[in-house]
Formats: sequence, C-alpha cells, structure tokens
Amino acid sequence: LIYVNGSGALIWWNTTDFAQSFNGAVASKTWHHVAVTRASDNYIRLYVDGQNVAKSSSTFTEDMNNFTRIVLGRHASQYFKGYISNFRITNQVLYTHNFTPSSSSIAG
Repeated sequence: LIYVNGSGALIWWNTTDFAQSFNGAVASKTWHHVAVTRASDNYIRLYVDGQNVAKSSSTFTEDMNNFTRIVLGRHASQYFKGYISNFRITNQVLYTHNFTPSSSSIAG
C-alpha cells in the first residue's frame, strides 16, 4: 500500500514492514515525481522529486507475484483528491540513488 497521509508524508506499508518519509515531503496542490523501488538489497526506498525520503526498516523479500491488487486514488474510505499522470510499474529498478526526474512525458 502506498499513500500520502494528512501530514504530507509518503508511506509504503505492508503487513510486516513500512517506510515513511518526513511530514510535508509531498506538498498539496503541487506536482511531484514519486517513485517506490526495491533494489537487489531488498530494501524498499521512497523517492519524492528525485530525493530518497525513506527506506524500509527491514528487507522485503516476498515474491511480488503474490501481490495482485493495485489501487490508485483510494484508501479505505478516503479518496485521493488530485491527479495522477504517467503511472507505471516495471520489473527493473530504475532508481537506487538520488536522481533528477525527467521533465518530459514517458514514451510509449
């Protein structure tokens, strides 16, 4: 589960671990580039606008094939009030360190 809480913290959570950025990492009414990665060391890392803002406290080694549900824009009874653009999932780790997000659209 990936979401932004009421204090603007980006959070990744599963039943055994979580990663949470500082409050205000995701400002409201502002476009952000958000990335969640799992590299070969099996830690989950959260990036906002190219900056690593959080890392899971332990490794996440579960087979991602066991996770079949993707929910965009809604968490429990709370609805996302904003826009999502260029959402994608890859089987490659695109980011392992801080980076400069692209300013162009994702090529199809």
